[in-house]
Amino acid sequence: MIECLIPRQNPALGRMLHSLLKGESEETKTPETTYATGIPHHLTLKLVLLGRACAGKRTIAKQIQDQYPSGKVKVFRMDDLIKEVYEYINPKPVSDTASVADKGKKPPPAKGKVEDTGPVDPYAGLDTKDYKELGHQIKKFIGEGDLPPPGTDLTALVTDDSLLVNLFIQKLKLTFPGEPKSEQAKLDEIRANILKEKEILEQLAELEAANAGADPKAKGKAPPAKGKGAGGPSGEEQLRAELEAATKVQPEGWILIDFPRSLEQAKTMERLMNNGFTCMVDRPKDQVQKEFEAWSKFVSPASSIAQGQEIAFNGEPFIYPSATDAYLFLDVPSEECVRRISNRKIDPTTNTVYHLEDNPPPDGDAKLKDRLQDYLGEPD
Repeated sequence: MIECLIPRQNPALGRMLHSLLKGESEETKTPETTYATGIPHHLTLKLVLLGRACAGKRTIAKQIQDQYPSGKVKVFRMDDLIKEVYEYINPKPVSDTASVADKGKKPPPAKGKVEDTGPVDPYAGLDTKDYKELGHQIKKFIGEGDLPPPGTDLTALVTDDSLLVNLFIQKLKLTFPGEPKSEQAKLDEIRANILKEKEILEQLAELEAANAGADPKAKGKAPPAKGKGAGGPSGEEQLRAELEAATKVQPEGWILIDFPRSLEQAKTMERLMNNGFTCMVDRPKDQVQKEFEAWSKFVSPASSIAQGQEIAFNGEPFIYPSATDAYLFLDVPSEECVRRISNRKIDPTTNTVYHLEDNPPPDGDAKLKDRLQDYLGEPD
């Protein structure tokens, strides 16, 4: 790599400088990055949406979510995660509508139904020990009693970045339970699907060849699948359904809104979700990198180019695994954000939110217009 930087004007001087700078040190290799245990890195979508208040983050997230099969892509907001874990460790008691005099006289549940004795645990059967522990740590920042009023920035109250990232990690584990597949297991599955695809395509080719000169009544019937008798599944539709199943990518993933909010939070997210991964700019420089930087000071930018391509450290660009596929920042002008946040109304009866310009309430409903109140909820 350094040989490419030898100045063409004076190669003898360049090689002498190279010899002096190189010394006798050996190259230090960067340890291979491995993923933290249990984090579902196999998901096909891992996206972060950032932007100002009312930039449309939730709207964009919903539009992306609608492009996938129902329920396959989950949308998370850090404020919602904080609220959820806080309420999970502080479940509200089930309201008893019966009067004190009627206590003890509650009629038995209907036949075949189980009596509701408390709030339903959304994570029943899963290990929530770490999730609860994080909830108690977050409670120290939020305080005792009820949550702060709606509109409070809960994420800003929790000043421990590691705590927030770990909360997101635990939410992912509970949302996508099960041990993630290893790299080898995923490769084996891909190979198996490729072989299955090849086998099905061969059967379809045999079917088409047979149909070319077969009785019209027999067209569309495929030969028995390999390893199966004549009574097994057959038919072109069956084969094509199996082919689609073998080649179809199973879409599943998450979208995280409004977090991380700073470079330090992003670095913490990468470090905790990539098992200690450190950004290149924060790593201690090994000897080879120091040599490269020192040597580069003695050459011009023009002589740092070999075969028309820029030379990167070790001759290759830096490509590292990441906790996410992409960070998408919605750069919406402040004036537009103010316009969106203004003139918003809510119907307290149906909790429907309207915007007097973009999404006005229907005309002709006087009662609805009388019910409308200023919307003080969280901005999009």
